[in-house]
Amino acid sequence: MIRTIRQMVEPERGSALVLTVVALLIVAAFSTALLMNFHRTRARSTESVRHTVCLNLAEAGIDKALVELRRYPAYVGESGTELGEGRFSVEVLPGAAPGAYRVVSTAVLDEARPTQTRIAALVRFSPGGDAQILEWVEESVR
Repeated sequence: MIRTIRQMVEPERGSALVLTVVALLIVAAFSTALLMNFHRTRARSTESVRHTVCLNLAEAGIDKALVELRRYPAYVGESGTELGEGRFSVEVLPGAAPGAYRVVSTAVLDEARPTQTRIAALVRFSPGGDAQILEWVEESVR
């Protein structure tokens, strides 16, 4: 018995559709995994940038305190100084030695999703007015 082409293909009818659906599911799974990885990487990168900006704000607070202490040794700090996208507060306490101070600067970035960094520095001024950092401790507060 001779079979026509149509009769030979008839049992395999629909297999191309099944293979296409399976291939699309595989591509969709890989695409989903890739997008999830991209999203996690972007979130980590954004958090890293926020931390760096907040650290820079806290360092600006230390720098401001050093300038003020050179001009006015009785400077005790300030609170809520706005700079860029955030603000910093500085507290200055006298150190054990003459000309030494403990300076603590706390920076906060973005009130809605706050990122906070604190820097505590032990500073000593020479008689000529040069500042020497004796200790520097950074702390990220989440």
